[in-house]
Amino acid sequence: MSNVPSIADEVERYIRTGETDPHHAAWPGEFMERAHRAHEELRGVLVREVRRRAEGLAHESLPHDDVVAITRC
Repeated sequence: MSNVPSIADEVERYIRTGETDPHHAAWPGEFMERAHRAHEELRGVLVREVRRRAEGLAHESLPHDDVVAITRC
């Protein structure tokens, strides 16, 4: 039995901890191909997760009267 985690395992770990396997062993291919695939997949998963968590949330609008003061704060 292999000790290499599945892509789903790596995705779950990334969402839960923000950590990744620096060798991207779960993805197929040579190192650079694995790295590229992992980067694209993990970035996509992160964007979807952030959008899911932000759905329905809102924040107060910023006042538009003194942009310079807002920037300095």
